Amino acid sequence: MVQAHSGDAIYNNFAQRAISVGYMNNLNRYLRLALKAQAHCRKTLETLIEPEYPKQATFVCRANIAEQQQGNNAQS
Repeated sequence: MVQAHSGDAIYNNFAQRAISVGYMNNLNRYLRLALKAQAHCRKTLETLIEPEYPKQATFVCRANIAEQQQGNNAQS
């Protein structure tokens, strides 16, 4: 959680810098850094949440598509 909060703080810092900067070139740089920090924060939070709320399980049934199949079920 500390890493997620740090990423959020970095995002807010760069977003505030982007708003207060006067040059477009610097605005673009700060906004890119802010969005990268936000994406990193989102990934960190998703990683923390995944064990508690796993994605929906997928159940796959086996299909027997062999036309001629020999099974050996004899016990040794």
